[in-house]
Amino acid sequence: MTITLRSTKGTPLSFSELDGNFNDLDARTAQGWASIAVTPEVRPNDVDAPQLTLFRGGIYEYAYFQGQLSSAYTSFAVPMDYAAGTDLRAAVQWSPGNFTDSGSVRFGMEFTYAWAYGSPTAPTNHEFSVPATVYTQAAGHTNMTYHHHTKFFEDTIPGSQVQPNMRFLIRFFRDGGNPLDTFAGDVFVTGIGFYYQRNKLGQPGYEPPFI
Repeated sequence: MTITLRSTKGTPLSFSELDGNFNDLDARTAQGWASIAVTPEVRPNDVDAPQLTLFRGGIYEYAYFQGQLSSAYTSFAVPMDYAAGTDLRAAVQWSPGNFTDSGSVRFGMEFTYAWAYGSPTAPTNHEFSVPATVYTQAAGHTNMTYHHHTKFFEDTIPGSQVQPNMRFLIRFFRDGGNPLDTFAGDVFVTGIGFYYQRNKLGQPGYEPPFI
């Protein structure tokens, strides 16, 4: 994309050049997708914590176990350039390590959230919400060792509940004891991605109203 300019003042642009400039400006300032990556953290003395395990070479990563619950925790703040009213999406990134199986891994994410701004006398969105849980089934692939998978959660977080700078508190887990988890092996979670639509020029202020 290139803005058409004239090196000599007073030389008019053609109608097609003007249209092209406005189309280019719209593309540069309209909404676009962005993502933030977070890494689940293991809490001390958590009986359901994944364990630091040799992944490949001399690299260790946390293994989420076959046949049992493995939980870790993280948080996420909605960026200030979030486009108000648009939905949020989340995805898990993981690898089977050296396990080769075509079964399915059942990942879950339990979360609570609260707006960063709001009236204490109207706390519906200003207090941390009743936790909700979403799941996804991530399929493995036979003979694909160390493959890096990205799997989106089917459920989105509706834009009507989202505000810039709001905070999510998250328990991320492999639901390994569930019959729907059929992957015969431990897996390694490399991160969680949160995907959002953003205003390319950012917000006009750091407090509401974000318009």
